[in-house]
Amino acid sequence: MDYYASHGFTVLSLDYFFGEPIHECMDKPGFDRPAWIEKAFSNANTHTRPWADAVVKKYGSGVKYCAVGFCFGGPHVFNLAKEGAIAHPVTPSEDLTEIDECTRSSLLFLPRSTF
Repeated sequence: MDYYASHGFTVLSLDYFFGEPIHECMDKPGFDRPAWIEKAFSNANTHTRPWADAVVKKYGSGVKYCAVGFCFGGPHVFNLAKEGAIAHPVTPSEDLTEIDECTRSSLLFLPRSTF
C-alpha cells in the first residue's frame, strides 16, 4: 500500500483482522487457529461491503477504484470488484470453486510455481 501511496494514489484499507492479526495471536496460550480464521472471515464478510460503500459515498461514484487482495483479502476483492487479481502462494485447487459465483469479474490468477 505504501508503494501505491508514494506514487500519488489515495490508498485506503480495511483492517480485516480488527486489530488481531494472526502473527500476534499464534503464541498466546490456548490459541485456536480454526476459531481465529472463522472469526476473521466472518468479520471481513460482514464489514467489507459496508466499508466499501462508505468509501464510494465519500469519494463519489465517478472515481476509478482498484481493489487488491493478497492472501486473505483475495476473496473479498471478488465480492467488491468488476475486475480483480489474486496473488496467493498456492497451487489452484478445488478451493477456488466458489469464485465461480463472481462471473462478472475478469480474473487473473498468480499462483505459485510447482517444483
